[in-house]
Amino acid sequence: MNLFLKLIITVLVTFSQLVTFSQCAIKGSILDSLKTQLPFIPVGLLNYKDSSIYKGLITNEDGNYCFENIKKGNYIIKIAAVGFNTFCSTKINYDSVNTITLPAIILNSKGINLNEVAIVTQKKIVEFKNGNITVNIEGTALAAGNTAYDLLTRLPGVSVIDDNISIQGKSGVRILIDGKLQQLSGAQLRNLLKSINASQIEKMEVLKKPPVKYDASGTGGMINIITKKIKLVGFSGSIFSNYSQGFYGNPSGGFNLNYKGKKFNFFSGITANRDNKRQTFSEYRIISYDTITTNIIQVFTQKQHGHYETFNIGTDWFINKKNSIGIKASGAFGLGNEDRTSTTTLSDNSNGYRVLQYTFTSPNPWIYPDFNINAEHLFDTAGTTLRFSVDYNPYYDLYTSNLNHHF
Repeated sequence: MNLFLKLIITVLVTFSQLVTFSQCAIKGSILDSLKTQLPFIPVGLLNYKDSSIYKGLITNEDGNYCFENIKKGNYIIKIAAVGFNTFCSTKINYDSVNTITLPAIILNSKGINLNEVAIVTQKKIVEFKNGNITVNIEGTALAAGNTAYDLLTRLPGVSVIDDNISIQGKSGVRILIDGKLQQLSGAQLRNLLKSINASQIEKMEVLKKPPVKYDASGTGGMINIITKKIKLVGFSGSIFSNYSQGFYGNPSGGFNLNYKGKKFNFFSGITANRDNKRQTFSEYRIISYDTITTNIIQVFTQKQHGHYETFNIGTDWFINKKNSIGIKASGAFGLGNEDRTSTTTLSDNSNGYRVLQYTFTSPNPWIYPDFNINAEHLFDTAGTTLRFSVDYNPYYDLYTSNLNHHF
């Protein structure tokens, strides 16, 4: 096998083995007073200046946490977990370059004051029931600076590798949004989940043992994303924005406007997210063949950049106490791009060239609308209900690619 063929194989194998990775910016672990690691504990990263929430997550099964894509600045870690005293760290100065590994945080159990007794209920971040797991998002640090895709990668027992979702190692996981099965997978499902801002989510359910109303045969389980519902009577709304910083800045924001009355509801909302990532790879090889020694230097850069938007508008008409009709238009759209460049330099000209330049571009415009008409009839006070729903989903997804090798 000549040197030229070896070089081409080496380049192709190297490209095929490249995977996107994320690096922790600030990481550490959480223990209790007995030095036992605490899994599934909410951790908030707050801006030092005004104590506003910058980003939130929960610890993994081993009690470790890892904040990614953090911009340069001063922060503090805050932990408010049920059954433990609230913890606040000292100022953390992050330079956006070096990973900071914090000392293990030890949480102390709350004591009991016998002079005064108060009964207070507080919803846990992570709840376990019948083998299933519920992670409450609304009102927690997890709702800040994340998308549904980000939250999915942090759910207990859930892993996401190359857009393949598994629960405790079992693949074939199905995704539901408000109990409705999503007929998407791979990159299409990733696009949809990245377009949903965490501030729109009430909770996420990891259904290792789905209820009988779902056909879970042949699957590795289900994950149900439950979005917020209108709770206030009259007009209500909100506006939000987030910003995270890795190599590139990633802003997001949106608003919603709602009205809830006795006879009808109106709801609307728009969100927008930008997602930009960069990966670099360099390699130096020495190949000896037929008394010729060749030095090969390869430099590879990959940029993934795009935008994701969601829209939601609809109304519900309450005909009477037992009957209602609703109509809704919602969905997501965006544009993804993947750009790769590589330069491979040889120390000799025995193959007739010294440089191999490789470029790859792949734009991906897409839109996943969902038009829905539904009706509901309540039979009795026990909650026996008949529901009727019709959906129309004209999905559009286009992939084009341009690959070029120049010797």
